[in-house]
Amino acid sequence: MNLVTLGAWTAIIAFSVVSLFQIALIAGAPWGEYAFGGQHKGKLPTSFRVGSAFTLLLYVGIVGHYLAQVGVFTKFLDAGLNGIANWALVVLNVFSLLANSLTQSQKEKTIWAPVAFVILLASLLVAIG
Repeated sequence: MNLVTLGAWTAIIAFSVVSLFQIALIAGAPWGEYAFGGQHKGKLPTSFRVGSAFTLLLYVGIVGHYLAQVGVFTKFLDAGLNGIANWALVVLNVFSLLANSLTQSQKEKTIWAPVAFVILLASLLVAIG
């Protein structure tokens, strides 16, 4: 397995796990302290659950993109646009790591900053490759 494939599969697995977390939040799991800055204990208010739904859609698209990188799906983008998309995901993951590292919620920081770091490294492997 080459580094691009390793990075893509790592991202696929990590985003899939985070997607399951988002599904749980949407369904009303009492994990508000672990999301959106930890400002809501227990179940998230409806507006934040809607935010989780949009986040979930984004993550599903990202998983699809990485599945295309490993050949499970056909790539929709030509090589140039695919490279731009890969680097755009690196930038997105830098912001995700920053947000999860700087959050006021210690619970959110403890759980999600390491996950965001792994996803950033995985996306970087894909983009470099």
